[in-house]
Amino acid sequence: MKIITLNALTLAMVASCCLFTSCEKDEEKEEFILKSRTDLLTTKNWRVSAVSFVAGTTTTDVYALLPACEKDDFVKFNTNKSLLFDKGPLRCDPSSPQTTTGSWDLTVNDTKLTTRESPTASGKLFDVVDISESTLTLSRPTTFRGVAGTETRISTAF
Repeated sequence: MKIITLNALTLAMVASCCLFTSCEKDEEKEEFILKSRTDLLTTKNWRVSAVSFVAGTTTTDVYALLPACEKDDFVKFNTNKSLLFDKGPLRCDPSSPQTTTGSWDLTVNDTKLTTRESPTASGKLFDVVDISESTLTLSRPTTFRGVAGTETRISTAF
């Protein structure tokens, strides 16, 4: 009799725990909202945090070669397709403008990103490898030190 009572009591306690923990108010549930790539790009500023160049089996850490005054630069993708380039606090050339304006565009189902540093500049076409609320990974074929290969740049949102 003691075993049956103990098992019944244990079962009742487990059931009541499940009952109380499974009840949630609707307002406490977080809604999952899928953001478009444009929304993800235009919500925050982006600073390059890694740049690599791959040619065959050789990978070069290009970011390590950049001076500190370039590592603090950032860009802001605006919803009107303008692109703000900001030199950041450490400027390589104090006489150059703090900011310049260019443009950007997402194409091919938001898998290609074109950036232009000025209205008359030719654009740089990137493959959008990945984008989240915190990281933007872009890739493009290019030449580095006379060698053809692929550049991958990772930017961090802030």
